[in-house]
Amino acid sequence: MKISKMNHAHLFSLGASTAFVLFATGSLSQLPLNAASAQEATTAIPATSNAATATTTTTTTPTITTAPNTGNDDLSIAPTPVILSTANLGGTVDRLQPLLAFDKIMAVNEEGQTVNRYLYSVTNADALPTNIFVRAPYLKPLSENADACRTWVYMLDQDGNPLSTFATISDKAGLAKLWFAAQAGVALPKKIYVDIWDRQMDVHYRSKLVAVPQ
Repeated sequence: MKISKMNHAHLFSLGASTAFVLFATGSLSQLPLNAASAQEATTAIPATSNAATATTTTTTTPTITTAPNTGNDDLSIAPTPVILSTANLGGTVDRLQPLLAFDKIMAVNEEGQTVNRYLYSVTNADALPTNIFVRAPYLKPLSENADACRTWVYMLDQDGNPLSTFATISDKAGLAKLWFAAQAGVALPKKIYVDIWDRQMDVHYRSKLVAVPQ
């Protein structure tokens, strides 16, 4: 899948066996981007949940909103993607699962090409701990972004390939503005999930797989 540059995002390609992640200043020994990790997360769900069932989406063609390429309120994807392994970071997976929901598609003209942003939100953000969404100068920043926060948010496809990473979400409201981008006409992932990683406590909050409107 070809992911397009959007404002601070960089253009890169996702292979079936290659994960693209964002380099942090200093070394990261491993990365929380493994499809098996998403499956592992679902095993911690109470028995009332069906971990294998993705959220059902409408069969009609979704509406695409056209927007200018400036002045929007969406979060910027963290910069500087590089190729690293998809080894699991480790840590623990919390039983509390984010509820990821599709919001809309926004079409943006980027250097003469139409790029669609797929916007999602975490509908139960209030259930997550408040203190994990704070600035964290005592933790390693993400690349040249020295304003990184304690918690990073990854959006990944069903195979664990990262679609976008957000490193500067400093409050829960930011979880209503998650997105990944794809050029119009290219193949989309069938499902995605979100991994909210509290770096200080090394705890992951992972959603179930959610279908992507095709």
